[in-house]
Amino acid sequence: MCGFAALIATQSRHVDPQQVARMGDAIVHRGPDDSGLWCEGAVGLAFRRLAILDLSPAGHQPMCSEDGRYVLVFNGEIYNYRELRSELETMGHRFRSSGDTEVLLTAYMQWGRECVRRLNGMWAFLIYDQTTGVVFGSRDHFGIKPLYVGEYPGGLAYASEIKALLTLGIGRSPDWSRVSEWLASGTLDLVPSRGRTFYEGIREVPPATAFELHLDGQARQWTYWSLDAIERRPRPDASEEYAALFEDAVRLQARADVPLAVSLSGGLDSTAIACALARQTGTQLEAFTYNSDDHDESRYVRATLEWTGATRHLVEVTPTQLFDTLPQLLAMHDEPVHTFAAAISWHIMGAARARGIKVVMSGQGADEALAGYSTYFLDYWAQLVHDGQSDKAFREIDAYTAMHGGDAALRRTTSVRRASRLRWHRVLPLYSKVANALQQRRLRRGAAWYLPEVMAHLPPVSSHTEVGLTAALRASIAQAPLPMYLRLDDRNSMAHGVEARVPFRDSRLVELAFSVPEYELLSGPWNKWLLRRAMRDRAPSVVRDRVDKMGFAHPYRSWFRETLADRVIASLHDHPEVATLVDIPALVADAARHRRGEIDVGLQLFRVAQLGMWLRQLSRVAPNPATPSVECTAA
Repeated sequence: MCGFAALIATQSRHVDPQQVARMGDAIVHRGPDDSGLWCEGAVGLAFRRLAILDLSPAGHQPMCSEDGRYVLVFNGEIYNYRELRSELETMGHRFRSSGDTEVLLTAYMQWGRECVRRLNGMWAFLIYDQTTGVVFGSRDHFGIKPLYVGEYPGGLAYASEIKALLTLGIGRSPDWSRVSEWLASGTLDLVPSRGRTFYEGIREVPPATAFELHLDGQARQWTYWSLDAIERRPRPDASEEYAALFEDAVRLQARADVPLAVSLSGGLDSTAIACALARQTGTQLEAFTYNSDDHDESRYVRATLEWTGATRHLVEVTPTQLFDTLPQLLAMHDEPVHTFAAAISWHIMGAARARGIKVVMSGQGADEALAGYSTYFLDYWAQLVHDGQSDKAFREIDAYTAMHGGDAALRRTTSVRRASRLRWHRVLPLYSKVANALQQRRLRRGAAWYLPEVMAHLPPVSSHTEVGLTAALRASIAQAPLPMYLRLDDRNSMAHGVEARVPFRDSRLVELAFSVPEYELLSGPWNKWLLRRAMRDRAPSVVRDRVDKMGFAHPYRSWFRETLADRVIASLHDHPEVATLVDIPALVADAARHRRGEIDVGLQLFRVAQLGMWLRQLSRVAPNPATPSVECTAA
């Protein structure tokens, strides 16, 4: 778990070592334990190390093969490295270190580009073959570990964080289409990035991707893994199969040569991890929790603590402290965050590091594969209607309503309408155009604070032509919200010298979740039905049987009605760039109405506060980046 930066000169024979070193210095927080620099001709590599496996100097990077042909920089963990090491040893390979980095390098030497298909873990890496002049790179199945790329004069630059690329002058102008989309849509976790960042000229390397870059500029990129080919079919023992795989995923991810803990909410996902760790490790488990009086989950947390015998560390932080964290948070993330939940996670990682913890497991990623969000019910019901199973859909709706409350008739009507809309999208291109125009108009109405110069860059709304739960889950994993949540985990943890691990992102677990029928995931009032059954007798029933969902919940609406609205308005004076983008009088008037409880614009106020802070930070890198100009082409 570390960070790296690389310059690949495709139009000259040499890179500047000082440029490479500056890139590495920009991400020093990702690796407080060691650093390395390797420059040879057209390739330069910088590395910062957070030592988790093999704490000795044998894990130093950039790592060269014994014959000097290959050189590697690698951020992440290969959880099945012991198994791979044993297999490679039977093939005659010998190892100088005890960690996973040398195993990864040797796996590439043995299997070439196909090595990625054998890896269980989270990774972003580059391997340079000095004999062929080819750079091979890859990113893990879900993009747990980051990798950004941008063009610089003479070649390409790669880095674990955007700030390293900014040192080269790349990305010093905002991508206004991305910014306007975020401002208009309401919350970042629902905005698909599709590889874009908030910086013009900087993109993410896609998850589940491998690529080869030749020093003459030729490049090839491909996807080595996809959920699209998986077919759903009945599996008689799906819950037991899932339980066994989950235990193995936790077992592999518990491998570390440093202290390990769990980030514990009152939900089933983190509870399942805590219970599995308690069964497997036989050591005193450390659990870091957050609780809000308005969203009290202490009952469920106490049940898990009693079940596991874990030691609880309660992280207490006030709304004002969270707001004051934002500048530092944005500086580490390089891009805005979705809600104050990101700042809560920031403080949890800081508390863990203060107690000497270097690895924290969380339940991130379970919802997007196991249908954990309430919105997935409507996707499922609409799919049943679309497939001619309206009677079953209505029975599911009635069972859901009996436990959750609400209007069953309205849910039936909504499901039928959604199924019908999707049919029209498919058969009438004009319908899609009209629907997208209406959606664009709704977005503009929701962005009333923002001046036309910003909204002129709002990109077209994409058509929704797929129906059903499986399509919604795939979109959640590939587009939003999972990529954003994984970015939050990575930046929050690495800012404090902590490694975040996410057992539910084991590709075997995700493949299994996508191979069972949808009714294994949603059943009547129950979401994550597969996990609930898998955790029978493996987790406290009071947690397993709860139907509400909070996570690290926080009452941001009331916070903005009390003290934070004034803080946002006051902050605008510190960020004059915002005045060129936002109708300040309209904002102030709506903030006053929010305080009186007449409207709810808490998330909008949070966005404006971040916008000012982010633009101010960018202005320190590039003069006057704020106002859209003729150089920013409207979509």
